[in-house]
Amino acid sequence: MALTSSKKIEKNWKQKTSLTYQLNYLQRHNKDGGMATQASRYRILKLVAQQLKQVGFNQMTVHAIKEKHVRRLTDKWIVDGLNPGTIKNRMAQVRWWASKVNALHKIPSNDQLGIDKRTYISSDNKAVKLEPKHLEKVYDEHLKLSLRLQSEFGLRREEAIKFNASYAYTGKSIRLKDSWCKGKRSREIPITNEAQKRLISEIKQFTGKNSLIPEHKLYVQQMNLYRNVVTESVIGFNKGHGLRHNYAQDRYKQLSGNEPPIRGGKRQREMTFTEREKDRNVRLVISEELGHSREQVTSIYLGS
Repeated sequence: MALTSSKKIEKNWKQKTSLTYQLNYLQRHNKDGGMATQASRYRILKLVAQQLKQVGFNQMTVHAIKEKHVRRLTDKWIVDGLNPGTIKNRMAQVRWWASKVNALHKIPSNDQLGIDKRTYISSDNKAVKLEPKHLEKVYDEHLKLSLRLQSEFGLRREEAIKFNASYAYTGKSIRLKDSWCKGKRSREIPITNEAQKRLISEIKQFTGKNSLIPEHKLYVQQMNLYRNVVTESVIGFNKGHGLRHNYAQDRYKQLSGNEPPIRGGKRQREMTFTEREKDRNVRLVISEELGHSREQVTSIYLGS
């Protein structure tokens, strides 16, 4: 009798003893999330497979994941001094793995594993303002426009690279496709000033109906260019996430009339009840514009 599809896959896995191979096979047949999410999952699960060997599980298979494996891993990560956010990101991918082999019920919660709550409070301002001197070092016109989009609208890298103005521009806002966004969470961001309007007009004139990925390139090639150029040694600042921080802080001032705490504005604990309500409402707006689902996350960008 012929093997069922699932049994064929299981037999194929068992023929290969490497857990790394088996996890790669699992991911090739389950392409959940955007390309950036998949790339991050690949890196994390490759590391997880290596570290499971290091903590003594040398002959493990992809179907064998149990509580003991996860506890050994998280104990190692805590001893290594990793921050709770990093551990939780890794655990999210371990849970993805477990869900694909019907073992999610075997994985304890973060609280049960002793992972502290993620801290969103930041006293270090990571905001970066995009200036002409930065753009002078970028030879690729598509990449320049992507960086300006991040600066003017607070977009993530992937969103700014995949951006297509002919689709996105609505007149009063830009709309982002779910396939551009982290977690496939589509959203709209209002156009509130002339600089944003001019930028969208420039992009439309430059790209027509195309995205900010050059016609002769793939997305991954343009992302690699971004990673190589937007560095401390080339453009003058590390990555482009600081542009999102700067957008969030400018937007806070625009909406509230005050500087955010991280720029020296009044801290939340010093606010009156009315001020705290206004602060919370402003943060909710900014959280949505940045593509987050929780107001609490804005403390990373704005302070608290």
